[in-house]
Amino acid sequence: MKFKEPLDTINTEALNERYEMSKYMEAGFPGAIIRYDRPTDAVIISTTADMIAIKIKEDNKWYFANYDEENPRMLTLLFDNAVLEKLKTYK
Repeated sequence: MKFKEPLDTINTEALNERYEMSKYMEAGFPGAIIRYDRPTDAVIISTTADMIAIKIKEDNKWYFANYDEENPRMLTLLFDNAVLEKLKTYK
């Protein structure tokens, strides 16, 4: 995550806020490794996610979606029941 506002390197309070923000973000990304990278002024989030890759015949492009069983509403909007049942066999 790159910050929009450039870091004022003289302002140590602003720098500390960036480090603290990365610590608070850990709650939103359980199991992820999160750190603030000062040279690039960005929060680096390292995690893995279950993804679904779908190739559409009509446009010959690949599309990707997060496979999040905790958000079944989103899955049912994207896929029909036959696809969802098949996906369960890959777990």
